[in-house]
Amino acid sequence: EEVQIPSVLKPIIEELDKEFQGILPKVDVYTMYVDEYEPSAFPPCISRLLEEAEQGKNLPHMARFTLATFLISVGKRPEELLDIFRKMPDFDENKTLYHLKHIAGEIGSRTRYSPPSCVTLRTFGLCSADDVLCQRVKHPLTYYSKKLKLLKRGELEKRAR
Repeated sequence: EEVQIPSVLKPIIEELDKEFQGILPKVDVYTMYVDEYEPSAFPPCISRLLEEAEQGKNLPHMARFTLATFLISVGKRPEELLDIFRKMPDFDENKTLYHLKHIAGEIGSRTRYSPPSCVTLRTFGLCSADDVLCQRVKHPLTYYSKKLKLLKRGELEKRAR
């Protein structure tokens, strides 16, 4: 059954639609998925979390969520992340895989989660911000995307010489 929108509401809906069109591209920056795995382009916070996870440290929930969402966003599959989380003292393969698949949007609500913003990471004490590029971005994926471009540009410059 088709829903009929009252004519009085149509101009309001059109106005809201125009307003949201201006906002959506700004929001997309924080929900982008790069799908290219290049660890040398990781922001310092992610590199540190990955290093701690690989050392078997017991990371808090927000650190695990941040690491998982970031790595999935740059092209890792949930199954590939198991080896990273396997080193943690409270590792449970079934639970971990379930949570990773949920974060990736493969099960449950089918929502693919994006990593928290830099503001959220600072709130949870997870931001390292020890890099010039950190000062110019508001999201780990933005950092990653910019750093990837810089690395590729550097490669192109080397080849041109």
